[in-house]
Amino acid sequence: MDPIWLNRASAQLPERAMKTYALAAPISTHRRIATCAEVRCERQARGWRTLLDVSVPEHAAAANWIRLHSGLSFTVSTP
Repeated sequence: MDPIWLNRASAQLPERAMKTYALAAPISTHRRIATCAEVRCERQARGWRTLLDVSVPEHAAAANWIRLHSGLSFTVSTP
């Protein structure tokens, strides 16, 4: 038995006078991943640093994605 029903008060009306309703919706309609802007995360407010060595192929690919596809604003600096 579902624990939520264990402490339910006993009905004061006859069964014929009551109706039961249920909500049938997939959980995916009730939850989603929030964006940094929505929750005002620290990285959104103060920014962050990503260190990439573009001589490493994986880093070069990541830098290229950030530059061309991420939609993020960024600043390039060299050591």
